[in-house]
Amino acid sequence: MRAKSTHPVRFILFLTITLLLAGTIFFLSSQPKEASEASSDILVVLLEKILGRTFPGESLETVVFWIRKSAHFTEYLLLGLFFSLTVREKCPFSGKVFVICGILCACYALSDEIHQHFVPGRSCELRDMCIDAAGALLGCFLVWIFSRRKK
Repeated sequence: MRAKSTHPVRFILFLTITLLLAGTIFFLSSQPKEASEASSDILVVLLEKILGRTFPGESLETVVFWIRKSAHFTEYLLLGLFFSLTVREKCPFSGKVFVICGILCACYALSDEIHQHFVPGRSCELRDMCIDAAGALLGCFLVWIFSRRKK
């Protein structure tokens, strides 16, 4: 078990990053369909430039779909990771705390999908909520595993 943090700066840093991630997720979910799709298209072009190639045989829709789903997973993985790191600074990170962190992040994912339902052109999708929750759980799980190994 980990004692209370002797590094309040680390707690504040992790908390700040967690809140920034949650705010960014909310901001991105607030974008109407057209703005969201434009962001995805920019990512595809950027990815093609970085990789130095296009995605032959794949429609733009397919590539954008996978980029969007990967973004969902990644943003929530980071949220779960930093939320768990924040909690770990204040209390021992046991299996029970890991589950609670995962559930809270999954609840945020659910609230995010419900929020999107009210944004023009966006929808509330169970698939996205599951992808988000899976990313968050992986982030929480990584902190839990790391915490166990440091004992």
